[in-house]
Amino acid sequence: MNIGETAYWDVRYQYELSKLVGFELFDWYCTFDKIFPEVASVVDFKETRHKILVLGCGRSDVIEQLYKRGFREITAIDISPTIILEMQKKFETYAGVEFFVMDARELLKFNDESFTLIIDKACMDALFCGTDYMVSTKAAMSEIFRCLKYEGTLVSISHATA
Repeated sequence: MNIGETAYWDVRYQYELSKLVGFELFDWYCTFDKIFPEVASVVDFKETRHKILVLGCGRSDVIEQLYKRGFREITAIDISPTIILEMQKKFETYAGVEFFVMDARELLKFNDESFTLIIDKACMDALFCGTDYMVSTKAAMSEIFRCLKYEGTLVSISHATA
């Protein structure tokens, strides 16, 4: 299995969680507070009424960082039921934050133009690692732009060089 395959993530999170003493947040590239200034340079965060979707949230601190900055309409998805359950427990007291087990290639729960801001922090990178990456990334981008408001913003944090 590799990071581009759906089954990889639940197996990985089950293994990681079995080794942890307590649940810990973890970010692949860097914590969200370190890249927030860059994100804020392209997103108007003076208005905290954004309706935000976080793709492939994993154990990221994105939700915590956004909440600390006053955002209260945050939806986070991940393909792993294991990690979504843990994140729901971790953030159960955060009003306005929802977590769903969902594939970024099929955002069926959401209507067209549902979000003003969509954050991809390595989710597309994982899809690009799959054997069917051309089909997967096209499907995900189609769904992302369907769910993004016309004047909304997609922020993609990637390991790619361009």
